[in-house]
Amino acid sequence: MIQGKIYLVPVPLGGSSMEVLSAKVIAMIHQLDTFVVENAKTARQLIKASGTAKAISQYQIVEIDRNSPLAVWPELYSLIKEGKDVGLMSEAGMPAIADPGSELVAQAHINRVQVVPLSGPNSMMMALMASGLPGQSFCFLGYLPAKKDALRQKIVSLVNEIRLNKRTYLFMETPYRNTQMMEMLLGHVPDQFTLCVAAGLETDKEYIHTYTIKQWKKTNDFNLLEDNPAIFVLAAMY
Repeated sequence: MIQGKIYLVPVPLGGSSMEVLSAKVIAMIHQLDTFVVENAKTARQLIKASGTAKAISQYQIVEIDRNSPLAVWPELYSLIKEGKDVGLMSEAGMPAIADPGSELVAQAHINRVQVVPLSGPNSMMMALMASGLPGQSFCFLGYLPAKKDALRQKIVSLVNEIRLNKRTYLFMETPYRNTQMMEMLLGHVPDQFTLCVAAGLETDKEYIHTYTIKQWKKTNDFNLLEDNPAIFVLAAMY
């Protein structure tokens, strides 16, 4: 029997339209009938919005436990060995990047299961390409520490690293901590450094601006960040 594959299926960012997905991705959503997801309810809504001709009840939806994503692997591997293809979805954007699904992908490789990535929205790459900052050497850090003292120390460390290696750094934050992040960056990053803030990507509230830290200090238009997930891109460009 031919072994099944794992397809990495991208989804829209921030509740944006299904139109951002390619015809290939839509076709794959219709073709597959088993998905591994973070939230079954939102996954079913997305599958329904794709225009599938199948009843939602025909789809097998397996939820990942963020604290132990590998708990679902035995069930998935059993299906794959029976020849069934499985789709892996994130809550937004591309799966397995800053996402618990990465552990399942690693397990697939360990067990010689073919992994098939499909192209689609990715907030980190979209922020980087829209920032105007150097992309030859960059590093994505995920979330920085939430507590102020630890966050300050991390930002000071980042400044030193950027001075040393000239690399562009990307990190993200949840909406309710965006203002704190901006205050800490403006308070501890040198004026000549350059910061891009990309928030609410692919939504009606999309906000993308790149300024030096000195220019940011004169700007009061980042109040929109309070309601939107944001990607911060920091470099010593100027």
